[in-house]
Amino acid sequence: MLVSLSDLYKEDWPDDFSLRSFTLFILDKVVNNKIYEKLQYGFYTESTEVGPNPYIPLNERRPSAPNNICKKVVDDSVSLLFSEGHFPKIHAEDASTRDALRLIAKNYRLNEVMMEAALYGSIGSVAIQTGIINGQLFYLPLKTIYLTPEFDNEKTRNLISVTEKKQVCGHDLVDAGYPIKDDDLDEVFWFMRVWNTKEEIHYKPWKDKDVQNGKFKLVRDDERSTQHNLGFVPIVWIKNLPGGDLIDGQSSFSGSVDIMIDRDYLTSQVGRSLRYSADPTLVIKAAGSLAGDDDIIKSADRALVIDEDGDAKLLEISGNAAAASDKHVRALRESAIETIHGNRANTDKLSVAQSGKAMEMMNQDLVWLADKLRTTYGEGGLVTLLRMTLKMLSSENIKINGKFLTKVDVNSDITLVWPPWYSLTPDDLQKKAIGITTLVNGKLLSRETAIRELAAEFDIEDVTEEIAKIDAELSKLQLLSDKNETPGGSNNQVNGG
Repeated sequence: MLVSLSDLYKEDWPDDFSLRSFTLFILDKVVNNKIYEKLQYGFYTESTEVGPNPYIPLNERRPSAPNNICKKVVDDSVSLLFSEGHFPKIHAEDASTRDALRLIAKNYRLNEVMMEAALYGSIGSVAIQTGIINGQLFYLPLKTIYLTPEFDNEKTRNLISVTEKKQVCGHDLVDAGYPIKDDDLDEVFWFMRVWNTKEEIHYKPWKDKDVQNGKFKLVRDDERSTQHNLGFVPIVWIKNLPGGDLIDGQSSFSGSVDIMIDRDYLTSQVGRSLRYSADPTLVIKAAGSLAGDDDIIKSADRALVIDEDGDAKLLEISGNAAAASDKHVRALRESAIETIHGNRANTDKLSVAQSGKAMEMMNQDLVWLADKLRTTYGEGGLVTLLRMTLKMLSSENIKINGKFLTKVDVNSDITLVWPPWYSLTPDDLQKKAIGITTLVNGKLLSRETAIRELAAEFDIEDVTEEIAKIDAELSKLQLLSDKNETPGGSNNQVNGG
C-alpha cells in the first residue's frame, strides 16, 4: 500500500536525488501525517461526474479516520528518552567542566534539542549542527533527507564533510534574504551548501531550467560562506537505531507503515458502512409503476405504494459484520504496535496505581525500544555533542547569565546518568533506600554511588555537592551533641533537693 502511495510522489521527485533521499522523504511524510495529501478525493466521494469510469476506488481516496500509530510510538519512545523527567544527568570528572556542561544544558535547553532530534531521526538519521555566533552557542537539529555525509572510512566514521542540496522556490529564497527578481519568484531553484573541517561554504542558487539548458555553473557565495577553523565538522550525525547502512540506521516505525495504512482504510470503511446502515439504501423491484411522484423520499413516516408484483427492501450491514470488522481493526492495531515495539498496555484495565517496576514490565517493548535509542542518541549523540562543545569552548569564550565559562577540561571524561523509566512510588522508594543503606553499611557500595543512584528521584544536580552538605550537617549535629554532653550542658541534671 505504501508503494502505491509513494508512486504519487515520484512524479515530482528530481532525478538528481538518490533513492535514499526519496525513502527518507516518504517516511517523513508518514510520521508527520502527510502521506495521504496527494490523494485528491475524500473518502465519501465515490464517483466523479466525468470520465468513462466515474467510480473512484478506495485506494484513491483519503481515509476519513486516520490513526497514525507510527507517530504515537515515536512520540512515546521520545518521551521516555529526553522528556523533562527522563533527561540524563551529565557527569564529568572535572568539577568546573561538569558545572559548565550542566549550565549549558539548562540554558540552551538541550532536552528540547534532543527531543526534536529524536523526532527527526525516527525516519533513520538526524544531524545536529552546533557552533558559536556572537558569543552564544547554538544547537540546531537538521533533517537528513537532503543531507549527504562523507566519512573518512567505514570503520572510524569520522565526518569529513556534509553536503546539503535541495530544490526551493524563489519565494523561499527571498524569505532567506536572497535578491530574487520578481519574474523568478515562482521558479524552481537549487540550493547548496557544504560543511567541512574548516568552513561552511554556500553556493549561489541556480535555476533548475538552467541545468536543463546546460547553462549550469557552480559559483561560491563568498558573502554567506564562513570559516570556523575548528578542525572538525561542527555537525553530529546520529543513526536512529542499530543496523541500516553506513549513513542511516533503521527507522523506528517503517515496519508498521503498511499495517497502519490498511487499518486506516478499514476503520474508514467500517464507519462508512455503519453510516449507510443508519440510512440504508432503498431497493425497489416494481412490476408496474409506483404510485406517486418519481422522486422517492426515504422516511419512516412516508409509505411507498407499489404494484402487487413488486418488492422493496433496505440494504444494510449486519451487526455481526460490524463486530467482525471492529475486531479486525483491533487486531491490526496490536500487530502494528507489536512490530515496532510500541506500548500495548490497555489503560482501561488499570484500576489502581502501579509501581514503577510494574509499569516498566507492562510497557516492556516500549522500554526496550527507548533503551536502544539511549545508546544512539545518548552516547552516540548527546555525549559527542558535549565533547564538541568543550572543544569550541577551549578556543572561544561564551557568556551565560553574565558570566564567562572558563577553565573547562577538553579531555574530561563525560558520562550520562539516566533516571529510572518510571517514577518510583513511596513504597518503591522505601524498599530501594533500605537496599542501598544495607549495601553502604556492608561496605559493598560507596556513598557517592549510592547518592548518584538516588539523584534522579530527589533531583540532585551535583552528587559531590550533596555529599558536602550531608557532611556539614553531620558535623553540625556532632558539635551540638558534644556540647550537650559537656558539664553544664542542657543534658546535665541537678541532683538533690
